[in-house]
Amino acid sequence: MGLACALYPGGWSEPLVKQICKSDNYDPGVCTLGKSYVLAMVTAGDAIILSALAFILAYRQVTLLPWQSSGK
Repeated sequence: MGLACALYPGGWSEPLVKQICKSDNYDPGVCTLGKSYVLAMVTAGDAIILSALAFILAYRQVTLLPWQSSGK
């Protein structure tokens, strides 16, 4: 998802984008990214942070409490 967000601006020079924006170059005043692109970037960053946190917490040794280690 992060890679898709990074590569997305590369498509602004496509003919369809130029036709929709009515411009030869991407003009932020005519066509804007919108909230969904920013939200996708935040979500990609959040996924990276949360997956790193999950691996860190899973790596730690878990000690069982005395009542949990009785084998029942």
